[in-house]
Amino acid sequence: MNPHFGLPSRRNDPQEDPTEQITSPHRAYRDQDSERLPIPGATNPYAVPSRLSQPKESHYAQTGSSWSALQRPVDRTGGQHFLSTDKIESIPTHPLGEIGSFPPGPPRPPQRPRRNTLLIVGIVVVVLVALAGGGGWAMMHGLSPQPTKKVEKTASTPTPPPVQVTQAPRVSPVSPLLFGANLELYDTKDQALTSAKTQQLLQQIDVRMIRMPMRNDGTMEPEFQGAQMIKDLGATPLVILHGDARVPAALQDDTQMIQEMNKIFGNSLVYYEYGNEQDLNGVNASKYTASWNRVVPQLKKIANNAHFIGPVGYQYNQEYIQYFLQNANPRPNEISWHEYTCDKSWAKDTCLQHIDNWSKHISNARAMMKATIGSELPIMITEWNYAPNPSLSDGKITDTAFMNAWTTKAFQVLAANRIFASMIYAATHPIFPLVAQNATLSTQGSIFKQEYQKIITNVQAPAALSGTDATAQSRTDTQETGNESTVFGFEQSGDSTRWTSDGKGITRIGGGAVARTGNGSLQITLAKLQQSDTPGAFVNVTGSTPRAGQSVAGYLNLTSNAVSFSVRIVVTDQSGKQHLGEVVALTPGKWNRVAFTLPASFSGQAQRIGFQFSSPGDNITGADVYLDDVGWN
Repeated sequence: MNPHFGLPSRRNDPQEDPTEQITSPHRAYRDQDSERLPIPGATNPYAVPSRLSQPKESHYAQTGSSWSALQRPVDRTGGQHFLSTDKIESIPTHPLGEIGSFPPGPPRPPQRPRRNTLLIVGIVVVVLVALAGGGGWAMMHGLSPQPTKKVEKTASTPTPPPVQVTQAPRVSPVSPLLFGANLELYDTKDQALTSAKTQQLLQQIDVRMIRMPMRNDGTMEPEFQGAQMIKDLGATPLVILHGDARVPAALQDDTQMIQEMNKIFGNSLVYYEYGNEQDLNGVNASKYTASWNRVVPQLKKIANNAHFIGPVGYQYNQEYIQYFLQNANPRPNEISWHEYTCDKSWAKDTCLQHIDNWSKHISNARAMMKATIGSELPIMITEWNYAPNPSLSDGKITDTAFMNAWTTKAFQVLAANRIFASMIYAATHPIFPLVAQNATLSTQGSIFKQEYQKIITNVQAPAALSGTDATAQSRTDTQETGNESTVFGFEQSGDSTRWTSDGKGITRIGGGAVARTGNGSLQITLAKLQQSDTPGAFVNVTGSTPRAGQSVAGYLNLTSNAVSFSVRIVVTDQSGKQHLGEVVALTPGKWNRVAFTLPASFSGQAQRIGFQFSSPGDNITGADVYLDDVGWN
């Protein structure tokens, strides 16, 4: 964009005071298609831990690098030796005396000696009783003999190894792409390209998305270097393309840019905005939409993996966006506009208060999209700061307390509105950079780092404003809802334990708390996948399972925006044959519906259902994917 960002007039916003429209003749930069001019007064114009959610009931033990569910009793005796009481019985005793003895008799009167026969019989009886012991005496009394059992000791029970229970970290409900920044790229001397310390700081403060312009000066070398830097930092790229309403050679320029992005990013997802603030330069909604319909269909054919975004307004304009959505073909993947709160000459309190207008704009846009196209598209605020025309003498940029308060509130409002992505202006800039010309963090750079750690790392996100919850949005999105009945909602602990991993690349599978509906989901932790890796999460199914002609579907949420993952459904039929669905690229930060209609060749009922992951290129890091509402019709 051009440093002379002429703002001769702003259209009145029905939700703002029409007397407070920004009319300053200077702006941070105008349309990127303009010629490059230095910023007046500037001394030097060129001056990714994911968090997972806590499982509800599942316990996991670590074996090597994998995790598996454990369900087994723990010996509470700690391995001590003990006597088994159910194996010890009383030794039978004489009912009247000691063991094996005769009962005592009363004194007898003197008698005559008995005959020898009687004496012999008595001796025999005594001997037999002595030999038989208590058992014989018991028989003489009509009792069942009970043999004496040996006392046995059971073997000591070994103590099982302690169960290692892992508690998955929580995941922030806010998209990490909220923390993005703009590059200027006026030439190859740009600080972001030449300063290794600057690049290191941008990575350290977790800039997750970087937006870069495409200048209209006959060379794209700064842009190509900028794209490579974005890849090296592990950030998600957003490229501003030319629109032919202002640049006649837009199709040729855009084609060259996309072809180079294909080389740099491979099959990883790249975001493209069509034009930049063309409404500020006299291109009305009708002309912009006609230009979109001419050029974007041709660009989609050559882009490896792309999302196209419009209409990129210099401010929120409901009528402009509505006309675009009603007539754009193809429909954009996301919509975008820019937000600034005041002119450099306005009072600080006014600049701070006008941040609240952002919530009104976002809420209005969502309601308009529902009424116009029946669903809500993700919202991206691709430029924002306190003023479009800052000055070192405006009394604000040098006021640390004001910049601290303003930037903190801006991040909190954007996070509370749960928008998909935003990019502060700018990463490097002579007046309001994240990284200053001396390669140190500015006030805004420090607040950027602080808010990322608070909202994303520590999961201390502000409460969602009414109607802005991402889960609620996905439920009302008619394009992302099928007619399948949910079989696995993951609200019961048994739902997640039935699923197992298959193939190299999944380090954890179990209960998760990032849910599309209800409170539970299946959390799948993917490793740094190589292009050849195709791990999956599978479940064996029985009963009334799908047949040929029926569709199987599930919803997946990729929480990381620094990687690109694709998924397809795999279903095994009754004969053991696997049937593969279409490969679908996952859009980060939203619930992606993935479905597969079983072909006519499908034999009998489904025996096994799974979701198989892949990566279009080697990823620099792993990521967490959440699966919810799996079912069939």
